[in-house]
Amino acid sequence: MKLALRHTGVTRLRCQIQQVSFDRSRSHSSPCLLDAGLLPRSQCASGGKLMKHTIPALLLAMAVLTPAQTQKNGLAQGTDAITRALVNLENKWVDALVKSDTEALDSIFVDTYVDTDEHSHRSDKQGVLSVLKSGELKLESIRLSDMKVYDYGDAAVVTGSASQTGNFKGQPITGTITFTDTFIRQNGKWRAVASHRSAA
Repeated sequence: MKLALRHTGVTRLRCQIQQVSFDRSRSHSSPCLLDAGLLPRSQCASGGKLMKHTIPALLLAMAVLTPAQTQKNGLAQGTDAITRALVNLENKWVDALVKSDTEALDSIFVDTYVDTDEHSHRSDKQGVLSVLKSGELKLESIRLSDMKVYDYGDAAVVTGSASQTGNFKGQPITGTITFTDTFIRQNGKWRAVASHRSAA
């Protein structure tokens, strides 16, 4: 902006503008050049309206983003706890298989549990428990590895690999497999709803 003012007038004008800016910043309002005699009242009013709409918008954005960040941080912590819980449950599961502990397996499986083995044979909960009780399925060792947990709130998926020894109806079982186990959380307790295994 060019002003046809004398040098002393320009100096006085600059001081006025600085004073207006300082006073306005202290009152948390935008500086208006009306006080310095540089703008008509109508333009200052429009600037005030802009600031009037801008400040509530910024406050609204802060109100929305702050809870979202908190939720994100809470989710990360929850996921760590869920990962530990499900990895422990997987270890309890294979320990029960090796020991043929059908009572422990009964507490891990929901009643509608579905099992699909590496030969694409599908069984329900009672089918799995019965072959363990009868001795048709005998697992000597199972070692889990490469487990990953995917948390979906009250549902979760665990993928991984396993090295195992044993036999089913006198025939050796597949030595190395990959698996996908699906869980749901009921009354605060994780239970298995399905398991799918493939030969590696």
